[in-house]
Amino acid sequence: MIKNYKYLIALISVFAVFYSFSQNTTGSIKIINLSANPDVVEVGKSCLVSCYAESKESVDLKYTCKTSGGALKESIMAGDFNYTAPPKEGVYDITMTVSDGKNSAVAVVSVTVVPKGESSPYAKVLFTVDTNTLKNVFVDDNHPSENFKAPLKIKGEMTYAESSGEAQAGGSWPSYAMFDDGSHGDKSANDGVYSLLMTFEKSDKKVHFAFDDASDYRVGFESGITKTLKDNWIDLDEYPEDNTNPAFAPNRDKVVAWDVKMAQKSDGVINIGQLQIDAAQADDVVFKWGSFATLYGKKADKYQLLIEGPFTDKKSESDLKFTQVLNEGSKNS
Repeated sequence: MIKNYKYLIALISVFAVFYSFSQNTTGSIKIINLSANPDVVEVGKSCLVSCYAESKESVDLKYTCKTSGGALKESIMAGDFNYTAPPKEGVYDITMTVSDGKNSAVAVVSVTVVPKGESSPYAKVLFTVDTNTLKNVFVDDNHPSENFKAPLKIKGEMTYAESSGEAQAGGSWPSYAMFDDGSHGDKSANDGVYSLLMTFEKSDKKVHFAFDDASDYRVGFESGITKTLKDNWIDLDEYPEDNTNPAFAPNRDKVVAWDVKMAQKSDGVINIGQLQIDAAQADDVVFKWGSFATLYGKKADKYQLLIEGPFTDKKSESDLKFTQVLNEGSKNS
């Protein structure tokens, strides 16, 4: 599988060089080949530009090179130049001129400069969960203050070889251990942040995932506290419109993390029965509902909630016409 991908990259590279190498020949000089290897480089990285030319009249050929972006340095080998990509991505031309003192030939090859980490066919995905945020978490009325219990495992639509760290999108939800010992991508041992680094072949395929710990209270296929974590992560992932499970795509190097900032963001989402309202995105809303209203990590009471819009300024409450939250025990409820 990985070998086939490499062959595909090689074939694409040959195709790209073939079509980007053009020349203008005068006299007896002919440029046989001009190539950039590789012809896709990351910003600030280097590649080798090589030129081979022939002349019927002279064996003493002079090679000069210039580029539309980046830097060139002549190598000790005639016709070879080291190219260093500029800090801005784009497609840059490298123009080679070969001369024997009387005649000359000019050829151009293109190099594509991409952001850091994008030239590799692999994507390193680091999963991290700060379990310090998983304390005194409200799960339901009978379990109002659940706490994380080690170990932590990740599961999802992916397969992972623990010996090599290689992973692939697709799988029937196997579980894999995460680490808080300074290994497998974990930065600091015993700090409550569990991690697991996986190296995927790059893909735009959506991969769903979830977690589980050793807590005694179970809800379906996971513990109550990790289900609460999953339910709050769903709206904050790469696919907020997908309400099944948190998801990501292994299309580039990235960190898929639950941390304090994520926990704080989840506090802005009110879960009311099966309906969720993000107050920061409300617009022309008139909403009435009586059910259990919960915030992540906080005990819930039963509320009657009435909100009326519009909210033209998402950062201001000046347009809030009426908001009434009545406790279940209130005379007005």
